[in-house]
Amino acid sequence: MVTCAKITVILAAFLICVGAPSTRAQSGDNSPIFFNVLVIDVNKLINQSNVGQALKAQHEKAKFSLDNEFDNLKKELISKEQRLSKIRADTDVAEFRQMAKEFDQRSTEVREAYIERQKNIDLVFNLSRRKLFEASVPYLKQILNKNNASVLIRKDQTVLSANSVDVTDIAINTINENLNTNAFLEAK
Repeated sequence: MVTCAKITVILAAFLICVGAPSTRAQSGDNSPIFFNVLVIDVNKLINQSNVGQALKAQHEKAKFSLDNEFDNLKKELISKEQRLSKIRADTDVAEFRQMAKEFDQRSTEVREAYIERQKNIDLVFNLSRRKLFEASVPYLKQILNKNNASVLIRKDQTVLSANSVDVTDIAINTINENLNTNAFLEAK
């Protein structure tokens, strides 16, 4: 849903991008102030930086490990289910119902634990990505200053921009040169 505030931000960003003059300087100077605007693709920055790729590898490794563990538990449960099927005819009905109930309870516990751990792995990954962006802010400010820019806008929130204002690749290189992957992973 597009709100009035979003439209205002989009319009302001567009006017800034095309070099529309803003308010005059308070010093009495009658020359217009122009804002230089840069654009960055935050997802690309995070996904393609060395630290971001290391975070992704950790995330994939954790998911793979969980899936392997869950596969082993599934095999165990399938084996128990097969044993229950084999003894069904020779087991007292009340006793069998109790065993089936315990089996269902165990299956539910395993499934719920898997879902909870999967959510936790994804949460840790998303928090790490956010921390990576926060750690990138000083370097993004340097890029802003080097380019005499006043504003840095996320590419996914930009209506229209020239390719020349996209500093994502510069930001990736700067992050790779300045942010130590091992130190970041240990600190998170």
